[in-house]
Amino acid sequence: MSATAAPIVNFSQGVPDAALCPDFFRTAAQREENAELRAKNIGYCPDNAGLIEVRRAVADSFNLFYRPTARIIPQQVMLASGCTSACVAAMRHYEEYQRSSAEQPIALLQSPTYHFYKKQLHQLGVPWQMITMPDVTGLSAAQRLTPIINALTLYPGRDILLVLNTPANPTGDVYPPAFTEKLAELLKNNPSLSVLEDTIYERLVFADGVTPTSVFAAVSSDDAASRRVYHASGLSKAWAFPAGRLGYLIGHPDVIQDIDNAQDLMVGQMPIDSQLQLLTALTKTDELCPGYHKAFNDYLRHNAAQLLTLLEHMPALRCHPPQAGIYGFVQGDESAIKALHAASKQRGLLFPGVQQFGELGLRFNLSVHHDTFAAALQLFSEAARAEGILIGQPPELNVQLIPVFNEVIRGGRGAER
Repeated sequence: MSATAAPIVNFSQGVPDAALCPDFFRTAAQREENAELRAKNIGYCPDNAGLIEVRRAVADSFNLFYRPTARIIPQQVMLASGCTSACVAAMRHYEEYQRSSAEQPIALLQSPTYHFYKKQLHQLGVPWQMITMPDVTGLSAAQRLTPIINALTLYPGRDILLVLNTPANPTGDVYPPAFTEKLAELLKNNPSLSVLEDTIYERLVFADGVTPTSVFAAVSSDDAASRRVYHASGLSKAWAFPAGRLGYLIGHPDVIQDIDNAQDLMVGQMPIDSQLQLLTALTKTDELCPGYHKAFNDYLRHNAAQLLTLLEHMPALRCHPPQAGIYGFVQGDESAIKALHAASKQRGLLFPGVQQFGELGLRFNLSVHHDTFAAALQLFSEAARAEGILIGQPPELNVQLIPVFNEVIRGGRGAER
């Protein structure tokens, strides 16, 4: 296949396969139980922070999912046009309200990490001191805390914003509960430290024995500490509907009120149909599509296992087994990664840029259709063989998707009758 031909598989877009979205979710705004809310809220901006019914559903879901030390109320929720917008709102609020020192603020970033955070922080116009922490993927809670403690020690009194993405893009790593508990204590004892946590993949956890946690949930009962933690998340990834831009920000009631008062149009103008989709997803999924999330996670586990099986035959590459999210991140030395990137592209397999996440690597999207993913692995093995990276013949990969997912999706669609 020539380099100019249309790509066979494109992993450049970091979104789930649209085929994984159940039909009830797509048509939620037209459901009979939503008719009254929809009819009453067709104005330009019925409520900047979002309909109170939807904010209540988000709060209830958070309380059930994370079991916070103090229950979240609807006034602690602001709907946003995607998790990205929720993060931007948090950054803007931090710059305007949280900084207490005239000195240059510090942003602590993970490695590897989603490039968006650094880009948005720069766009605030503040001369941030960006500190990229060492890669702690798979390490203990104590080892993960060390870079944060070191920053607090080296820069006493300086305003520090820790940007935490867990489950992580692109590695699929999940910070353990012990880390969250210890970080909560650090927050309580260090008023110069704030946290922005992005948990957009929180419901897509497929590794055995792994439990997603929230820093905000851990400090929600502490008035001072909870003012310095922003929880950004959404439903677009876990329900495979990124076009819906279904995000939200959770924080201290005063923080949410600050943002609401600012009338931040980028955050507060979630369309009414999107709000009703969010409401239906949080309150009706178990009824309309039983077993949906388990089936989605089984799907991701299946494709992750396929990738790891292939990599066993490529000792020049490494991939920490992903625990959650929709990605697997393959790393290696510079020459191997760049060669594979180019050789894959020639065969129609496209990845994001090799340094897009701050570390050399190739990000595989585990959520694409199983036939497409199998085709991607075949193209990748051909590229590796051409570059002398594949040892022996590639393993016989199981290209049959766990059939339960298709059954669940059909069941969900059947429930629309």
